[in-house]
Amino acid sequence: MNASVSNDTDYQRRREFAGLFEEAPTFMALLHGPLHEFEFINPGYQRLIGQRDVIGRHMADVLEDVAAQGYVAMLDEVYRTGIPITAASAKYLMQVVPDGPVLERYIDFVLQPVRDALGAIDGIFILGTDVTDRVLIEIRRDALIRVTDLVRDTLDAGAIMTGACRILGETLGASRVGFAVTDGLGDAVHISGNWQVPGAALLPDTIDLRAFGDYIDDLKAGLAVAIGDVLTDPRTAHTAQALIDYDAAAFVDLPVLEDGRLVAFAYVNSAAARAWPQGDIDLIREVAERIRTASERLHGQSALAASEAKFRTI
Repeated sequence: MNASVSNDTDYQRRREFAGLFEEAPTFMALLHGPLHEFEFINPGYQRLIGQRDVIGRHMADVLEDVAAQGYVAMLDEVYRTGIPITAASAKYLMQVVPDGPVLERYIDFVLQPVRDALGAIDGIFILGTDVTDRVLIEIRRDALIRVTDLVRDTLDAGAIMTGACRILGETLGASRVGFAVTDGLGDAVHISGNWQVPGAALLPDTIDLRAFGDYIDDLKAGLAVAIGDVLTDPRTAHTAQALIDYDAAAFVDLPVLEDGRLVAFAYVNSAAARAWPQGDIDLIREVAERIRTASERLHGQSALAASEAKFRTI
């Protein structure tokens, strides 16, 4: 059989097979050759990688973020050995634009070698499902269980605050988590119960929040603040470098108001720009509320015990 005719036939056969998945809810890609040239992708795969033009190009050249995470090396292994690779809930960090927000995805997938008419491997078929929503629900649920256990088993309010902030920070991949208390007068806030990753810039005990942007006005109005990139958000663009210097290229602040006045807020900082899906904000709010409830309960118990001790003394 003429090699050119054979290759044309193989290509047409793969294209027809790939076309079956054009509208499938899964993601799919068909790669050709040892350098993994894209022959076809379906809309699901396009959503996974963002609006990047990949057809006719090698994966390592056009999807540098994929290559950096070891996925091209996995393709090399499948192409070399002919043994398929499967994975469940594999993490994929997508950064479509250099220095842009990093989107965390979780995927189930199989890398299946494709053979030509003579039985030689000449490509790889990728088939998978984006299971991010399911995995994140499980991760957030586990974090809440850990915080609940901490609150139940700990009798020290400070230990609860620090431990819960650590759980929240590790779950979200944050650089810093804590609470800030206002002075009740101007824009100064006092840091309380702060947890941060090793190497993160240390916050001063007192901060003039106005020096970091105009978002304090939203907090005073009782609005949650979720900024994915301080360089582009109009509330922080003019003070972005000050925030970046404190490893807060993105952050969430959730206000606490009493009698219509801002008295405190919970904060979560990220050293890199990132998106804040609603599920993350809901988790932050839930953990902050549990910390606050536990602290008020323990302080009340402490005050009651002190009052009883004083009564006995009298």
